[in-house]
Amino acid sequence: RNILGLFRGPLQVDGHDLYLSASIGLCFFPGDGEDIHQLIKNADAAMYKAKARGRNNYCRFEKAMETEIQARLLMDTELRGAAANSELLLHFQPVFDLMSREITGMEALLRWNNPHLGQVSPGVFIPLAEETGSIRELDLWTMESGIQQLARWREEGVFAGRLALNMSARQLENQDFIPRLSGLLQQHALRGSDISLELTETALMKNIAAMTPLLETMGDMGIELMIDDFGTGYSSLNYLKRLPVHVVKIDRSFVEEIGTEESDSIVRTIIAMARTLDLKVIAEGVETEEQFQFLRREGCDLVQGFYLARPADEAAIRSILLRGVAPSPSANGEA
Repeated sequence: RNILGLFRGPLQVDGHDLYLSASIGLCFFPGDGEDIHQLIKNADAAMYKAKARGRNNYCRFEKAMETEIQARLLMDTELRGAAANSELLLHFQPVFDLMSREITGMEALLRWNNPHLGQVSPGVFIPLAEETGSIRELDLWTMESGIQQLARWREEGVFAGRLALNMSARQLENQDFIPRLSGLLQQHALRGSDISLELTETALMKNIAAMTPLLETMGDMGIELMIDDFGTGYSSLNYLKRLPVHVVKIDRSFVEEIGTEESDSIVRTIIAMARTLDLKVIAEGVETEEQFQFLRREGCDLVQGFYLARPADEAAIRSILLRGVAPSPSANGEA
């Protein structure tokens, strides 16, 4: 607990505030291992368990974790070959103007179907990829496949909005990322203004000094920059105004709790904060009429969620694109 306490405040580096978190795994000799290699392996397993509990946490090794280690190693091995083995696919979820219900954009969502593991939840394999580093390959596959699909839609005249791509902080740290993205857009006769990049609030704030010039470069290309999961991290007006972003996306955890005093207040505050900085606001995870109407009253710009349209593969999403507006709620399982 004392070690974790050292990470509560910002660390000063070259005059910049950097925020870090720690995940600690504990094991003890001789009960948890008879040599240094076994002890490190088991402490590592406990550390990943601590991360899974929400980071900035600690965990003591338990024997049951050995099974989890083997499952994790298997998944990591399979995931590293997923792109080469044609196991990846994209689903798409529309983004709607809250007032007109017209489609303004589309988010590309990565899916993984493995012959041994089956359909693996993104909530499971994405965190694993981020921890092991294979997220870079997944990001590139998503970017290339998404831009190719957007170009086809443009040629067919079925979709004129932006395509949103989720990118990890690890990807942005790659010096080849921006040249590669620029080359893909040129190759498919697209412009920067045809896409959005979604970046998590936590990833941006961890190294705001390094991220700012990268964001400025992408903004100069016309790319719309979006803070995803907004409200779960720092959510400071001071930090937000330092970042050259265009959109904030209210995290689904707050949207789910609309109707409670605390969440209603948080959502109102985020919308007001964005208005102050002339930023657009998207609410994700909208699943009910109550949530939709609350966001409408509060002046949210855009919405996304099961209430309007579920994520689907390209073939299934095409009918919604051709319609151009949200289907009736009853079509998505709402009464």
